[in-house]
Amino acid sequence: MAEAVRTSELVERRERLLAQRGRDDPETVSLTERLRATLAEGTVVRALEPGPTGADRDLAVSLARREPVHPAGDAAELRRRLATDRRVFVAEHPSLPGRPMNVLWVALCRGVPETLAEVLSPEVPVLDPELGDSAVFYSIWNAQGGLAGIGAGTQLVKDAGEQLRSELGGLEVLTTMSPVPGFRTWHERHRTREDLAASCATYLRTIGPDGRLLDPVARFHMGNGARLWRVLPDADPSQRGRDRSFGVMANYRYHPEDIAANLSALRAGHPVVGDQVASLTDSA
Repeated sequence: MAEAVRTSELVERRERLLAQRGRDDPETVSLTERLRATLAEGTVVRALEPGPTGADRDLAVSLARREPVHPAGDAAELRRRLATDRRVFVAEHPSLPGRPMNVLWVALCRGVPETLAEVLSPEVPVLDPELGDSAVFYSIWNAQGGLAGIGAGTQLVKDAGEQLRSELGGLEVLTTMSPVPGFRTWHERHRTREDLAASCATYLRTIGPDGRLLDPVARFHMGNGARLWRVLPDADPSQRGRDRSFGVMANYRYHPEDIAANLSALRAGHPVVGDQVASLTDSA
C-alpha cells in the first residue's frame, strides 16, 4: 500500500511539473526516469467486464465519461459503448491500483466501418460478437496525465490484439479508426490544391526533419508495426472532427506477420501503406 501511495504521488507530481515546467525541466526528467523504472515490469492488460452485473461496470462507466478522443454525447451513446459487441481494455500496474494507465476502446464489426457513426451511433444494431470479422480500435488514450509519454500504450495494443484473436476465431481484420490531429494545420499551411483525401495521405506518409512521421497518431501506430491502410474522407463530420482534420480519419491495420517488416521499412524511411493510400499519393 505504501508503494502504491508513493507511485500515485509521483504521477501527480509529474503532471504538475509537465504543466508548469515542461518535459525538459531537470526535475521532470529525473521524475520521468524514476517512474519509468517503477513501471518497467508488472503491467497487465485486461478486458473489463462492463455489463449490467459486471465487476468492472463502475470503472468502465467512469472511463467512458472521461473519454477525450470521442466524448460520449449522452446516456444512449454511453450505453452503446458498453454493449456486448464492444470491448474496453486497460493497462494496469500493481503500484497504481484502481488507476488504469491506458485505455483502449474496441468495436467488433461485420466488415470495416467507413464512418465513425457506424461505430458510435446508438442506432447501430448490436452484433453477436461471434459474427464479427473485424476489430476496430477507435480510441486509445492515456488515463493518467502524469504518465504522458511513459504509459503502456504499445503493450496495450499488442496484448489486446492477442486477446481478441484468441477469443474470436472468426476475426480477420484488426484495424484502427484514428483521428488525424495535425492534418488541418498542415494542409492549411501548405495551401495544397490536392483533394483532402490525397492531401491527408501525403501528410500521413511524410517524415519530418527529425526523422519521425509528422502526425503523432501515425507515429504511434506505425511505430508499433501497423501499416497506414486507408484514408477515410468525411468519416468524422462532427465539429471536433472538422476542426482537427476536415473530418478525415485513417485506418492503421495490424497484421502480426507483417509487423517486423513494417518496422524495418519505417526505420529506413519508407512507411508501409495500403493500396488505397498508395493510389491517393501516386495520383497526387
